[in-house]
Amino acid sequence: LGLVVEPADGDDPRVVRLRDALGVAAVRGLMVVAVVPGSAAAGAGLHPGDVVLEVDGKPADGAATWRRLQQEAAGGEGPVMLRIVSGGVESYRLLEREPASREG
Repeated sequence: LGLVVEPADGDDPRVVRLRDALGVAAVRGLMVVAVVPGSAAAGAGLHPGDVVLEVDGKPADGAATWRRLQQEAAGGEGPVMLRIVSGGVESYRLLEREPASREG
């Protein structure tokens, strides 16, 4: 999906810096700390400091959950729906799945 995330209420230095810079309190969800250029996340307009609340309707409430949701997203078809908070505004973003690589 092209996102690097950490728990938004955690003490990862990148999260703390982003919370301080954006003037936001610790919230539930996963904070975007990096977006891979050219990725589905970049195409959907996600930025460091955005907070992912749900992935395809399932709560994004920890690193283990995020890994599981990424694996599920990779195995599916169609776009992935994220519910996010960006700049204090809650919204939904569709991320196109990466096509499965074909070896042969």
